[in-house]
Amino acid sequence: MKAEDLVGTWRLRSWKNVASDGSAVDPLGEQPVGYIFYNHDGYMSVEIMAAHRAPYHDPDAFGGTPEERSEAISTYLSYSGPFEVLADQDTVIHHIEVCSYPNWIGNAQVRFAKLSGDLLISQHQADDLPGRGAQGRARVGARRPRLTTGARFSFAAARVMSPAPRRIRG
Repeated sequence: MKAEDLVGTWRLRSWKNVASDGSAVDPLGEQPVGYIFYNHDGYMSVEIMAAHRAPYHDPDAFGGTPEERSEAISTYLSYSGPFEVLADQDTVIHHIEVCSYPNWIGNAQVRFAKLSGDLLISQHQADDLPGRGAQGRARVGARRPRLTTGARFSFAAARVMSPAPRRIRG
């Protein structure tokens, strides 16, 4: 597997943590929702959440009650940073620069990955499995998403509206 093989968008299909005693848990439920993005520039991002998360009563993204905020962060994991592929070892390393779980910032997460067509299976050993796990391994399955009819995107048709640049005087 080469880095070019990973480039693109992957839709999460499953995430299961298996403890060293063989017990298993689905950290974000049986049908988690999320994406893994690998870019040509060598950066990646993961966004994973439980399905059917409750909205805040307050329309402010930084608002919510302490209970709402606690529930929101306990059902969501995201991180991003550069990645590298060790092709001869079927290994992908995520160098985490930004993360919803602060303990991972500055760390490297090693993933043993296999590709089969549009299916990506990633596993890693961990002492601190996120999402209600202990020691053991995590197994994540993802598939390249397919756009449904009518859900086509065209850069030519898209317009990004932005204000004219301001001149900074100094």
